[in-house]
Amino acid sequence: MLIETSAPRIALIECIAKSLKNTLNDRQISLMEYLNELAFVIEVEDIGTDCIVLKNDKYIVLLPSTYNEDDLIEIIARIRLQHVRYYQCYSTDVRNILDTEVAIFTEKYKNMPQSKKYMVGSAY
Repeated sequence: MLIETSAPRIALIECIAKSLKNTLNDRQISLMEYLNELAFVIEVEDIGTDCIVLKNDKYIVLLPSTYNEDDLIEIIARIRLQHVRYYQCYSTDVRNILDTEVAIFTEKYKNMPQSKKYMVGSAY
């Protein structure tokens, strides 16, 4: 399949977000269940914000006990877009670009319609 676009990176982000939405719908799993497949997830009571660590090519995610759906989408975006490794080593300008891509992913994911196949109360 050939996709012609003037914004290839945004098209790639949209494809990855759509892939996530389709995977969740097809397999009927939650964001947390999917995240548990990508990473070792630990809920921590006294952490202010989430933290993603990449150690020996394995992701470890520390989540505050007060996490929400947006937090999970952002963490999955960072992992799927591979914006974890060397993030702190990048310049502020590059980190801003990476953060913008995560925001685009989150927006695209949240604005995609849910598949009718698995919608609650669907007649299908």
